[in-house]
Amino acid sequence: MTRTVAEPENEFGSLAQTAAAIGLDPHEVPPVQRKWVNISTGCYVSAVVWRTGQARLVLVPRPGDQARDLDRVALLLPVPLVVIDLPGSGGSSRPTAMPSKIACRAATAAWSFSPRARLIAGIGESVGTALAVAERLPAMRTVALVDADSGTAPTAQLAMTTAVGQLTFEGDPETSGAPDLATALLDIVNLGIVNRT
Repeated sequence: MTRTVAEPENEFGSLAQTAAAIGLDPHEVPPVQRKWVNISTGCYVSAVVWRTGQARLVLVPRPGDQARDLDRVALLLPVPLVVIDLPGSGGSSRPTAMPSKIACRAATAAWSFSPRARLIAGIGESVGTALAVAERLPAMRTVALVDADSGTAPTAQLAMTTAVGQLTFEGDPETSGAPDLATALLDIVNLGIVNRT
C-alpha cells in the first residue's frame, strides 16, 4: 500500500524569490511568521511579524490588500515590524463596514503584536485607520500617511505629542516604490524625520 503525505504549505516559501527580485540576498530572508489575536467581539486579527525582537513600527495596508502585499517593503526594512491584515483581508476574520470597529480591532492587534512600537504607517485609504489607532494607543507617537488622499489631513483629535508626516511617492509604494517607502520609514524610525514628498 502506498501512502502520500502532503507537505504543509509554507506561506513564506516564495520570499527568497521576492528578495532576489529586489536585489537582496535570497539566502538572508529574515525570520517571519504569521500571528493572530482574538478580539473580544468574537473575531480575530492576523498580522505578519518580521524579524525578532520588539517591533518598532506597524504597517497598515490599503483596504482590501493583505499584509503580504507589503513583503517588499518589509524585506527592505532592517528593523522588527508588524504588518496588520485589516478585518476581512488576508488571515483576519469578518469584514466590517464600521470604521470605528476596524480601528478598534487594528489597535488591539497593534498593541498585542507590537506594544512598544512608536510609529504606525497607513497606506492610501488606511491612513484614517492609522490615525485612529494612534489615537487609541498613546505610546504610538508618530503616524506616517503614505499616499494619502488630499482630503485626508491630520486631525485635531490626536494628542499634541503625535507627529504626523505625509509621504508621497512616484511609484506604487508596494512594488516599484518599495525602496523609497522603506527608506522613508527607516528615517522616521531612526531619526524622527516625518516630512517627505
